Parts: sequence; structure tokens; C-alpha cells
Amino acid sequence: MAESPHEPPPPGRDPVLHVALRLFAGVGYDATTGRMIADAAGVDQEEIKARGGKPGIYEQIIADFFAAQNALFDEVAATFTADADGARKFLARVLDFYLDHPEAMALWQHRALDDAADLVGLDDRYRTPILRRTAEIMGAEALRHPDFLMIGNVVTWSLYGFLNGGIDRADGVHLEPGDPEARLIFRAQMHRLQDLVLGALYDEGPEPS
Repeated sequence: MAESPHEPPPPGRDPVLHVALRLFAGVGYDATTGRMIADAAGVDQEEIKARGGKPGIYEQIIADFFAAQNALFDEVAATFTADADGARKFLARVLDFYLDHPEAMALWQHRALDDAADLVGLDDRYRTPILRRTAEIMGAEALRHPDFLMIGNVVTWSLYGFLNGGIDRADGVHLEPGDPEARLIFRAQMHRLQDLVLGALYDEGPEPS
């Protein structure tokens, strides 16, 4: 899923954070060393130490992703409406955001497999607040609804699977997650799943014939 850490960073992107993110996403935190980051970024070891070493760089990447998530949530919350249409727009924006950040998503997937287990407290600082913000925007009552209890988990599991493996079409053609067709198919399926749940949640009856 992760591209080579030796690919040059986009203009304006911090080269150390850029290559570290790719390494952490590709082989995990535990298998990455400070020297690997320094070599891939073209800096010396002192630069890595000045940033807090591997742990400091890792947390900075997660903190930056957390800030980006909050910025998205601020934007969406400003126009959110507490109805099915508002929920669809919110969930669609969130899904697209995570599809646009596959390497950051890989960090959290690695953490679910006990990668970087020695770095305690990251979930409390960066994951739990996002779950709280989702509840604030959608409404705690909506998230407790029986028809909504599993939707977040199902979409998350599907997202991880898609970002790791792409899609196999019925004709046997394999589409990588970066393929525009694959993303179009995946988004359509996730939106259909969300529509089924949101229709029940907001008691949307069938359209009149």
C-alpha cells in the first residue's frame, strides 16, 4: 500500500515526516529505525534525534493527521443538518478523507496489531477524541440506535481491506486501491450500505411510485 520512501516529497512537505510516514505505513513502527528514516530523508542522525527520535517523529505524524481530521470535522459541522441527508454528506466526506490518506490509515491498522505498543496514550490523545467528535456531530442518540451500532466498524473494516487489497471484479480483473475505477466501485458500495442504515435510522419510507 505504501509507496517507496525514497520518492521525493510533494512541494512544501517535510521530507523527514514524508519518508517516515511511508516507512511506518509500509513496514510498521517496530521494524523502522531512526537510521532508515535519516537515510531515506537524506539527513543525518542528529536531525532525527532533534525531532525526538523515532518516537517523536511517529507522534508528530499522528498529531498532524489528527489535526487534519479535526479541520475536516470543523468544516462539516458548520453546515451539518440532523437528518438523513446531513448524515450522508458527513459520512461521505469522512470516507473520502480516509481514502485520501491511506498511509496514515495504515499506521492505525498497524497499531491494532500491537505495533508501537510501547508508545502508550496515543489512542487516548488522538483516537478517542475523534470518536467523541463524531458523536457530537451525528448525535449520541443516533449512534446508539440499533441500526447504526455496527456501521462505523463495518465501514472501517471495509476501508482497511480495500486500502490493502483493492477490488477483484467479477471478470477476474484485479483493481488496485489507487485505481480510479476501484475507488468509484468502493465508494458506491459504501454509500449504498450507509443509505440502507440511514434509511432505517431516520425512518425514511420508500419513495412513492
